Amino acid sequence: MKKLGNLILASLMAVASFTFAPMKAADLVEENLINKTASDVSVVSYTSECVPFNGMPDDSRASYVLDKNPNTHWHSAWKDENSGASIGSLPQSITFDLKAEYTLSDITFLSRQDRETWSGMNNLQYNGDITKAKVYVGNDVNSLELIGTYEFETTGSGENMMLANRTQYKRIELTATGRYVKFEAINSCADTLEGMNKWASMAEINFYQAVPEVEVLDKTPL
Repeated sequence: MKKLGNLILASLMAVASFTFAPMKAADLVEENLINKTASDVSVVSYTSECVPFNGMPDDSRASYVLDKNPNTHWHSAWKDENSGASIGSLPQSITFDLKAEYTLSDITFLSRQDRETWSGMNNLQYNGDITKAKVYVGNDVNSLELIGTYEFETTGSGENMMLANRTQYKRIELTATGRYVKFEAINSCADTLEGMNKWASMAEINFYQAVPEVEVLDKTPL
């Protein structure tokens, strides 16, 4: 009986020795990706976007940052649909619905990957490359909390400035809990000095959740 009691006590102490540690930043792996498909996250609102008008080929909608296609992109409005005059100013933003509350560990985004082909020049397009952004998170879409301001490495200067390593996703590390996320561009590049800090663009965005780490403590009976 005494032996059985010792076994029960040892078992209870072994169970008690497991505890859940605080949330930690997840590795950027598929398992922790919230928007695995194009429909897992949706766009709630955006400040502006480009749509085809007056024969212009622009089709750069906010929803394209979730379509899992790096060859499409969002671009904030840059021409008046009626007059054709150049328009645009920052900040520009997109607000997302994660469709459930999550504790986020990372957000990654990819700059636009297209090239100018309609003029026959095949030039790299980097208008709207986001070099500085704010991220807001919360459960009330009308009252989101500012989590932080983030800057991204650039190369070149003036009208030749663009994001460094443009084919790679830029990573924002954070710890924030909520259902809604607002990504706000506050600085950007352009291929003319007049276009600097006027527009924002992005090909894709991903959201990663933090995962609880199970910490195994010393199970030796006291």
